[in-house]
Amino acid sequence: MLDLTSTMKIAKSYLFDRDLTRKLGRERIKKYQDKALKKVVECAFKTKFYREKYREKGLNPSDIKGLEDIDKLPIVTRDDFVKASPNDLLPETINVKKIFQASTSGSTGQPLVIWNDTYTALRCLQGFAEELSEHGVNWRKDKITIIGDFSPGGPENAYLTNTFFSGLNLFFNTKNFQTLDVKEDALSLMQKISRFKPDFIGGYPPMLKGLAFLKKKWLR
Repeated sequence: MLDLTSTMKIAKSYLFDRDLTRKLGRERIKKYQDKALKKVVECAFKTKFYREKYREKGLNPSDIKGLEDIDKLPIVTRDDFVKASPNDLLPETINVKKIFQASTSGSTGQPLVIWNDTYTALRCLQGFAEELSEHGVNWRKDKITIIGDFSPGGPENAYLTNTFFSGLNLFFNTKNFQTLDVKEDALSLMQKISRFKPDFIGGYPPMLKGLAFLKKKWLR
């Protein structure tokens, strides 16, 4: 469900922070990066997981002044997250009613549960919209095909269900979007894509590579 506060923050960011690197000079970009890193570190320190990681290295958030201090931060592996308790990974101040859960497919052996709030998910989607813009694609007008993990609990399904299509289609026509599941047979995907005739296709690189090979073979 869309959260009004998160939506307003995203709208402000979308309207005023787009093309930020083009508007700021090198020095101001550096200050922006330093400020953003310190904010991330302060947020991480609100979780038991990161507090313990930082204290193992004798670190406090105030020790990180900017990007030049990034090598002071402890290295965290995927396995660390898999083994950690969800309670240790979540900030103690978070409202659990405002977060939702997604999971990776487990292609590396074990699924990884990812906790999200609406704002974070919307920022990810905002980044996707900006990527489209860099390619000259208009997300409101051009036909876009997205191939992802749309199975129940999958990350793409969770993001779209909890943020994008849950409210955006009330204001915009989203019929220009085609969402396809990465687990579907490649030939079936190719047929659906050919019928839809998208201006842009996004998805996992191995799947896109396979579809490109299949398309090339068809054209022979």
